[in-house]
Amino acid sequence: MPHDEDPAPPERLTIDLSGVYDVDQLHTVLRRELRFPGWTSRTWSGFNDVIRTMVELPREITFTGWAALSERLPRDSRILRELFDDYQAAHRGEPGWESTVHYRD
Repeated sequence: MPHDEDPAPPERLTIDLSGVYDVDQLHTVLRRELRFPGWTSRTWSGFNDVIRTMVELPREITFTGWAALSERLPRDSRILRELFDDYQAAHRGEPGWESTVHYRD
């Protein structure tokens, strides 16, 4: 869970992925925009651990440039979407919890 001194995330966040051409760039953008600790790993397993246990995510995340990302990085875009789907499924039904992720071109 977030530390007391960490600021709350914004309610809504848009993350532009149109300029992402490789998986390292993708992790860099995600880590920056979702405010991951600097020491976190650049793996999908590490990403999953962080979103589940270390950071509070915005209630609404919109990814723009999704079609371009999916074309350039089909495997990684699929994994990213699956991780967010799993995250949402794990929390669905918890009182006061809601989350929406949009994937826009």
